[in-house]
Amino acid sequence: MNTRTIGAKYEKLAQNHLTENGCKIITTNYHFHKMGEIDIIYYDTVNEFGKDVRYLCFGEVKYRKSNQSGGAIGAVNYQKQRKISAVAMGFVKQYDINLNHPMRFDVITVDGNDINWLKNAFYYVK
Repeated sequence: MNTRTIGAKYEKLAQNHLTENGCKIITTNYHFHKMGEIDIIYYDTVNEFGKDVRYLCFGEVKYRKSNQSGGAIGAVNYQKQRKISAVAMGFVKQYDINLNHPMRFDVITVDGNDINWLKNAFYYVK
């Protein structure tokens, strides 16, 4: 199996995990010009202080066979965060989304057979 096929398999696994947890997938593998790609863009509704808040989420999926060398989360370094932030801003501008709309950056890791959904894993990086 090549790298792209393996990546697609685990991205699908992450999508299923998100939808099973109430998220609505907007798009997958979103490209903005040649800046890069965001694996999954979706809405997640969270109850905060007795009020439902609908977040626009930009999700990065990372897979590792094991967590020996830092695991999947270690692969979402500063440079990757910066690239995801730039692509997210492209999405927001392309679809004329109000910058005051609640948004967050999540990372969905697959380490072996363990799926971890890290909400608000990092902040926007300029």
